Amino acid sequence: MIAVVFIGIAGASASAQVLRTGAINGGIRYRQVREEYLKSVDIYKNARRELLEARENYQNLKTPETKSLLEKKNKAILNNAASAMIKQLEALRSKAENIQTVSENEKTAVLTELDKGIDWLKQKQPQIENATPEQIKEQSKVIRNYLINNRAIVKRATGLAMAGRINLVIAKAENFSEKASDKINELKSAGKDVSQLEILLNDINQKIILAKEKHESAKEKFESISSESDFNKTFNEGHQFIKDANQYIRQVHGQLIQLVKEMKKIE
Repeated sequence: MIAVVFIGIAGASASAQVLRTGAINGGIRYRQVREEYLKSVDIYKNARRELLEARENYQNLKTPETKSLLEKKNKAILNNAASAMIKQLEALRSKAENIQTVSENEKTAVLTELDKGIDWLKQKQPQIENATPEQIKEQSKVIRNYLINNRAIVKRATGLAMAGRINLVIAKAENFSEKASDKINELKSAGKDVSQLEILLNDINQKIILAKEKHESAKEKFESISSESDFNKTFNEGHQFIKDANQYIRQVHGQLIQLVKEMKKIE
């Protein structure tokens, strides 16, 4: 039961690769924690193979020894799953600490969610270690439910980081547009015909507005992600808004280059 969900979580970490786009600078600490996470995944996979072998032996022999070994392996894989999840969350937290493209409130919200998950799993580990075979079954269900919830945490943190990055790019485009507007006004005051420049700048500003609207829609989607929702669907919808915003910004970038060239012609 844990194996299926955990493999899904490991796959979810692939979506966290989006954080590598430059929105977050993980640094040396991130690389260290990421390496620890990958090692913990390998340990988990080995424990899973050992569990399958122990289960097969018990089914074939039905001896007290094979039963005891199976119980031991059940406990080990549950503990290893928790350890791997802690390392994954710590790796994501290491990157989230260096987010430069979201507000401090947004960053704090992401870090708080990750810290809650890390603390919860650490508190569970002694309970796993001291659990009876019957309690292990119950702990397995509890951990399984958490793993499902954790996928939502990873998706939400990843989405907010992407939204923060596109927001930074939009802000830079706005700043450049304002400077271009000032320059156009200077040319106009000097008696230059700037009608075509004004038309182009207006189109640029309209696209910036559209990009901002898409960013806000994406942010709303990502913020609404929770374990109770269809978080994969919500994440994909938010991601589409990000792609739409990015497309507008690409167009703005090209038009700003054109605007600069046209201004130089009439200076």
